[in-house]
Amino acid sequence: MNGLHRTPDQIKHRQELCKVLSDVIHYDRNGEELLEVILDEYIYKCNEDEIEEVEKLIEEYEEPGYVVK
Repeated sequence: MNGLHRTPDQIKHRQELCKVLSDVIHYDRNGEELLEVILDEYIYKCNEDEIEEVEKLIEEYEEPGYVVK
């Protein structure tokens, strides 16, 4: 959690947005490109602690031999 308080309507809106984005990424022919844009923007906005959290998440799903540098 980012520590920001959200109203139930804001939470619902964000959940709906996540669902739509997921559908576009999985089913649209440009979905992979959209995913790349979103990930680039997200990583750009992360501070060092958040980057470390992302790296830990990746380590849980990584294939043998893949190293996050």
